[in-house]
Amino acid sequence: MKETEVLGHIEENGTLKIHKRSEFLESVKILGNGKYTPVILVVKKRYKKRSPEQNMRYWGYIIVEFCRGWFEMTGEKITKEQAHEFLKTRFLFIEVVNEETGEVVRMPKSSANLTTVKYMEFNDDCSKFIEEWFGIKILDRDEQSTLDFNRAEKL
Repeated sequence: MKETEVLGHIEENGTLKIHKRSEFLESVKILGNGKYTPVILVVKKRYKKRSPEQNMRYWGYIIVEFCRGWFEMTGEKITKEQAHEFLKTRFLFIEVVNEETGEVVRMPKSSANLTTVKYMEFNDDCSKFIEEWFGIKILDRDEQSTLDFNRAEKL
């Protein structure tokens, strides 16, 4: 065993409470294997991460539409990863200021650890950008689209 994980909570007074404490302590003994063992202890706040449906909507719809819009505007094909990096730099970043020159640069942040709400906000920002820049309407989460398989015959 290389690691162990446990759930818990922090009380109002700041006390850490570990759920199933005895099982956790037993797994720590096993991890140490009776020897001095250096470890890293990390306490993270739990939050609801994005759903597979949100992820599918972003990568399978929003990013695809961005790539299409980019191609129609520039004639250049880009990958989904390039589109993702562009959108992160535009909407999901930290700004770093060089105190000597005053220059400001943006460093894109990861979207992997966004909460459900923050991920929805990121998607909304991306959708608005695509509509404004490329004139492509991105349907809201609760809207449905229809496919017209006979469209080619009508052209």
